[in-house]
This record gives sequence, C-alpha cells and structure tokens, in this order.
Amino acid sequence: MPKGRPKKDPFDCLDAELKAAVDVATDEDIRVRISAAALNMVATQQALKEDQDVAEKKLALQEAQAGYKEAIKYQRTFTQYCRQILTNRGKEAGTAFGK
Repeated sequence: MPKGRPKKDPFDCLDAELKAAVDVATDEDIRVRISAAALNMVATQQALKEDQDVAEKKLALQEAQAGYKEAIKYQRTFTQYCRQILTNRGKEAGTAFGK
C-alpha cells in the first residue's frame, strides 16, 4: 500500500459535460478548443492587469505585508549569521529546529 496522500486528479475541477464532449471530439475539434482556451487565458490575464480595483488591492496587500516580510527577512538573516558563527567555530550548524 503506497504511503502518503493519494494523488489528486488534476482535472477534477473541469465540468463533466465538457470533459465528455472532448473525449469524443475529433483531433481538429480538440485543437480548436485548445486555441480558444489559450485566447481566453490571454484575454483574462490582460483584464486582470487592467483591473484598477485589483491593482489597488494588490498595493494594499503589499503595504499590509511589509512589516511581516521585513521581520521574516531580519530573522532569516539573523539565523544565517548564527549558523555562520557556529560553522566558523567548527560546529555543525544543523537546521532551524536544532538538529
């Protein structure tokens, strides 16, 4: 029996009717669907870039995260310094969890 979680079907999120239609479609029809999906992705990405509300919320999120990110960066730098001191002393630095 394999260990760990069973692998999730990457296509679970797709509509069953859509998958059934593609299963019986011709190769050419599938290629047309791929092209249409690619064009839709590009249009959606462009709309996301141009959405002012999203841009404002993204900026607000970045500002809200700034303090946390700075604290994490500081602690990461501090642990790197501590590990370097131990290494310079000929000691094993281990991991952040004391191993």
